[in-house]
Amino acid sequence: SVNSTVSMRLDMATNTWSIGPVWTPARADFALAAAGTKLIAIVVAPLAVIIVFAGMGYTQRKQESAATRADVARLESIDAAQALQHELQLETLHSVNFLTAEPTELPKVLVDQRKAVDDAASSLEATLDDLSDEDATAIAAAEGALRQVDLLETTLRGQIDAKALEWAW
Repeated sequence: SVNSTVSMRLDMATNTWSIGPVWTPARADFALAAAGTKLIAIVVAPLAVIIVFAGMGYTQRKQESAATRADVARLESIDAAQALQHELQLETLHSVNFLTAEPTELPKVLVDQRKAVDDAASSLEATLDDLSDEDATAIAAAEGALRQVDLLETTLRGQIDAKALEWAW
């Protein structure tokens, strides 16, 4: 409806309408509610504005939350990569010790360390699923490291176990 400066009064005792004072805000489409013997105009516009601003705040918080989750995923993948690197270094140390020692049976410390490497590789692989396409370079680097671990498992460990390394320069 059209905005107007005319206001109307309802006399509830006689159930008749009369012209009221000039309504200077000239607004239309008020919702009306009865409260005892008075009519109350409910202003919807301010409520709508509040709802819109609340919605904007929600959208902004949702975007910030998504960015935070992406940052957490990156940090977790970095931690997992560092843990894998550490475990690989320890396996290398134990492998060299085994290769230079007399016993031909694998020491328990080396067997345990290999499991730690495998667990760290699995942990890194699991973190890659949480990374976004924006992290393609990091994903590619991590996948390259995981391929090296696969090579270690399929080739080098068997040669170390047999104390028969094939050196390729």
